Amino acid sequence: MGNWLRPPHIYEFPTVEYIPIPVRTVAAELRPELAAWGPSLSVLPDVDAYRSLSSNPGLTLPADRPPDFGANLVLAAFNAEVRECNYRAYKATLVGRSYPGLCQVFQLTRRYFYKDSLQFCLYDQRGTMLASARTDLDSRRGDRRGRLTAGG
Repeated sequence: MGNWLRPPHIYEFPTVEYIPIPVRTVAAELRPELAAWGPSLSVLPDVDAYRSLSSNPGLTLPADRPPDFGANLVLAAFNAEVRECNYRAYKATLVGRSYPGLCQVFQLTRRYFYKDSLQFCLYDQRGTMLASARTDLDSRRGDRRGRLTAGG
């Protein structure tokens, strides 16, 4: 990653109050036909949504070993690359960059998410918000491994 700088003004609280969560890329592929649109984020609630990315926009995904949706939150970033995640309360602050044509599917461990509703906000190094997505964890199970419902 080299000289990666975290824009301090995107954090509302001191850095020590955030939980850093590793961004683990499942797949990343250039799709030039996507470059006409701006960056966007999408929460993939289950394995069916994950597999649907292989037909539209036609990504090559490791189908033989999809992500564990019970242990991870899985997201897709279109026309953007996500490099880091810092979480506090209802917001996961993602830092990355605009990357026209890139589709990145990544996972974040559910272990640290302690609220039922989550807002993902993707910023670039200058602190410009590129995209956002919202999701709700199903609280009926009493743990943080419940189903997700995608929201935009």
